[in-house]
Amino acid sequence: MDWILFAEDLKSSYLADNSLKYNKLQKHIPFHSVLLHKHPIMKKEITRLICAAICCTPIIGFAQTSDKFTSTDNLYKEGKELFQEKNYAAALPALKAFVKQKPATSLLQDAEYMLASSAYELKDKNRIEILRKYLDRYPDTPYANRIYALLASCYFYEGKYDEALALFNSADLGLLGNEERDDCTYQLATCYLKTNNLREAAIWFETLRANSPKYAKDCDYYLSYIRYTQKRYNEALKGFLPLQDDSKYKALVPYYIAEIYAQLQNYDKAQIVAQNYLSAYPNNEHTAEMYRILGDAYYHFGQYHQAVESFNEYLDKDHSAARRDALYMLGLSYYQTKVYSKAAETLGKVTTTNDALTQNAYLHMGSLICNWQKKTKPVWLSNKQPPPMLICKSRNRQLTITLFACMKPLSPLSANPLLLSRNS
Repeated sequence: MDWILFAEDLKSSYLADNSLKYNKLQKHIPFHSVLLHKHPIMKKEITRLICAAICCTPIIGFAQTSDKFTSTDNLYKEGKELFQEKNYAAALPALKAFVKQKPATSLLQDAEYMLASSAYELKDKNRIEILRKYLDRYPDTPYANRIYALLASCYFYEGKYDEALALFNSADLGLLGNEERDDCTYQLATCYLKTNNLREAAIWFETLRANSPKYAKDCDYYLSYIRYTQKRYNEALKGFLPLQDDSKYKALVPYYIAEIYAQLQNYDKAQIVAQNYLSAYPNNEHTAEMYRILGDAYYHFGQYHQAVESFNEYLDKDHSAARRDALYMLGLSYYQTKVYSKAAETLGKVTTTNDALTQNAYLHMGSLICNWQKKTKPVWLSNKQPPPMLICKSRNRQLTITLFACMKPLSPLSANPLLLSRNS
């Protein structure tokens, strides 16, 4: 009976230590109790088995716990190694599995940082939201500086330059890695350029050019462009000329080079650059402007028929508002080729602003009327009346132009609403 009591006590103890094992003991304890009572000879072996089971239980539990820790550590290690290798897509599964196991806070913060950074690198459509949530969750994170820079880059690529500038200025770009620092500096300078802050843009492009061979030619191009917009043509030309053979900029810089030559009245070089460009890029984004520059050169060479052709190519290909100086030269080219109706119509389109160009257009419009219908006798001369006057007002003075009115209706000149508006 002592063995029966021993077995019952063992059963109760085992139940308290491990309820999972109880179901098995419940089936076998009574059997062993009877067996030990009837066969004392087996008691030694049974006792050994029971003691072994009791001793092994905590060891098995410890082994299972140890395996769990090892598995979690491996997930973190694997994800971090892949992240550091910039294999972001492969790092995501391991890092996500690690986060689901709710590890220690410090490791969780690191893992979520790597997940947020990977979302940026992989251009996840929700990358801005992911990065902002990370900053909200960990406002004191040591990665805050880089997260601000990544957010700024996101807005830069979306064309939201003001938002990008605010975030770039919240970050210390000097603390980033060299490559990432240069990338962000380039984006920062471009943001200033896009928001028309040319002074800051030039400062950052100059800084980048001095420190990054990777962006040297990009900086040359944008600095030359800034000089061009500031009408510092010789400085701009010096920067543009070496880029003619660069694969990235060879289709862009000829336009600025040709325009600068035209502005400097070096029309022979402007003509050569424009002709070469149109031969190489007949349908490029600057094709229309190159026809305008070519027309400008022909006009100043006195080759008015070629000028008319080039300016009309410009108007056909450029669907935005035509430049007034181009229309003026086209109108005068029509005048010189004796196409007076076209001359009057085209010059009338120039008179949209009170300035010297408008005054010159009116002067030529006045003189071309008699040439337009020179075979007819002016009405005012037959009736012995004074010639009609056209008043052109500018800010500082008033210019009076005599128009030689003709017997036939003066359409389309007199019907031009822009011209009529000046008669009041």
